[in-house]
Amino acid sequence: PRYWTFLGPLPEGHGFSAEEIRAVAPVPGQNRWSRAAWFGHDRIDLESHFGQISKQVVYGATWFSMAESDSVRFWAGSDEALTVWIDGELVYDHEGRRSHELGSDKLPGYLTAGEHLLLVRVHQGRGRFEFSFNICEPIDDVLYAGNTHAGLRYYPDRARPEEF
Repeated sequence: PRYWTFLGPLPEGHGFSAEEIRAVAPVPGQNRWSRAAWFGHDRIDLESHFGQISKQVVYGATWFSMAESDSVRFWAGSDEALTVWIDGELVYDHEGRRSHELGSDKLPGYLTAGEHLLLVRVHQGRGRFEFSFNICEPIDDVLYAGNTHAGLRYYPDRARPEEF
């Protein structure tokens, strides 16, 4: 995903309840969510968007649609804590510090056809402030792995997907 809308920065202890996570329905530019932001790479460089911040968290959201139900691989990477939900269900959680690499963690998953909400919580303690998350084809061969799943389309504004 290259287009995102963000909520934050918020104090590092901020967390939504499971019920609040399931109820999130971000609209870019409304209710404290940022306007849609575009990133030119799979690595989402939040420092370029927020500047140098520390001891805070940011929530990012983007909608996506799957053309057909299928198995997928979730590729996640971050330099600090990263939590990811799809449609309010936890699909990935990493605590601690590390060097960010695309696809540091690769997890199997399954998504149904139709529209979904991808929500992330990114923690920033100090240093680099970046993450990546991609929904890839379920291929484990290193020569072909990492391609975005065919028929998947991301857009940050559910009401205006054709504009992105």
